[in-house]
Order: sequence, then structure tokens, then C-alpha cells
Amino acid sequence: MVNVGTSIKPIYILAEFCALLPGQPIKSKLMGNESDAMIKFACRAPAENAQSITTSARELLHLDNNPQLVSLANPSVCVCVRPRLCSNEWVAESF
Repeated sequence: MVNVGTSIKPIYILAEFCALLPGQPIKSKLMGNESDAMIKFACRAPAENAQSITTSARELLHLDNNPQLVSLANPSVCVCVRPRLCSNEWVAESF
């Protein structure tokens, strides 16, 4: 049984009717293989992290050719995320 209500007013439903969405936090203990995978991912080399950020993360976040990043009120205004990692300098560009 899973409480989908509050501690003051609990509402219990069968766990079989629940589904965890990807990326949702969970408070239970990880299985051994899940814990191993998390530690291996967290201990990656900086170059691997940079590669992941500039490729997989861009795809996951839909940063390339995303019409939602263009202002509907003023199409000449848009949010552009460069495909490379930035340095400690901020650069403003006009489009």
C-alpha cells in the first residue's frame, strides 16, 4: 500500500497501480547493482563528463533547433546554448 495523501489525511492505494516516472526521487535503499552504477557514473573522468554534457545532455534537453527557445512576442530574441562548455567569461551576442 502506498500513501498518496498526507500524513494527516492518508489515502492508500495498491502499489501495483503506481508507476515511478523517470527522474523522480525515491527514498528506498538502492539495490547493489544500482548503487554500483551510480558510483561509477559519479566517478567518471572530467573528459567523459564534458562529452556527456555536450552531446547527451543537449539532446535530452532539446537545446538544438528548439522553437520553444524563441520568443513568440519577438522572434529575433532567442535563447541559444553553445555546443561547447563555457569558460568563466560571459559573452553576449546579438543575433
